[in-house]
Amino acid sequence: MRFSSVLVLSCLSIAGLLSACANGDIANPGKLGDLKIIGMVSYKTTLNGVSDAAPGDTIKVRPYLSWVNGGGATVTWSMVACRDPGIAFGATATCTGAPDRVIVMTQTTPVVVGDSTNAWTDFMPEIPVTIPADFFTNANFSATSTSTQYNGASYLIFLSVYGPLGDSDSTMSQIVVTTRTGADLETNPSFDDIQQADGTALTTFPGGKVSLKGVTSGVSPTYPGRDGSGNAITNNNGSLINWFYSDGTLSANTTDQTVTTTDWTPGSKPPGRASVIVGLLRDSRGGVSLKRIALP
Repeated sequence: MRFSSVLVLSCLSIAGLLSACANGDIANPGKLGDLKIIGMVSYKTTLNGVSDAAPGDTIKVRPYLSWVNGGGATVTWSMVACRDPGIAFGATATCTGAPDRVIVMTQTTPVVVGDSTNAWTDFMPEIPVTIPADFFTNANFSATSTSTQYNGASYLIFLSVYGPLGDSDSTMSQIVVTTRTGADLETNPSFDDIQQADGTALTTFPGGKVSLKGVTSGVSPTYPGRDGSGNAITNNNGSLINWFYSDGTLSANTTDQTVTTTDWTPGSKPPGRASVIVGLLRDSRGGVSLKRIALP
């Protein structure tokens, strides 16, 4: 099993965000083929809705999986969760031995994710995760300040996916638990479209190199926080897109406010399935959104 640590900042350059660098060619981290967890989206009601949680809330988690080379092979999975043990201060990223470790679910009935029209690259079924009601008050953990409770603490979720012949991938993500309310809550951004650099749609497999960009919305330039004394502060927000592709090569696996496009050289059209491009949008607060185009 290969493990994808969300703290490998070479895979995501916005400090403090949790991300996954799933299975794949180290030199081409966005290339799809092997069983790969591309990302996970957490939300209360809708994919582009509120992603923050309060103690006692039940949050929905929707993993996004790709297994192009599996060609329709089935998968099973398991998920565990626990409070962040202090990863930012050197603790190991694991729930093993944690006093609040919870087995969220074990999926033993094999499932096929996607089909040939999307190169077996699609969302997995929704998984409900309940935040402990005593998240900020459990006596087994150090007391958290009101500022930390407002800014948010991480509830970690570890997902492992298994194929029938030993293929597997694992990753970690977070749910931000907070006392924020109303307009101060984080909302997942929206990944509206993947287009050619000139703004035209890409709907069929191209005959040569094309320049791609992500069209996004809902990434506010700032967000509220609290300093150590409890005073209101304003934090700057940023975003980036991690790109994944089933065929050919990309000139850049990540785009942001500085590098806004990536050139895709598609190579030969694959037989028997579509070719896919996937963009994974993240902002500095931990909001996540995905967009896929499938090209017949």
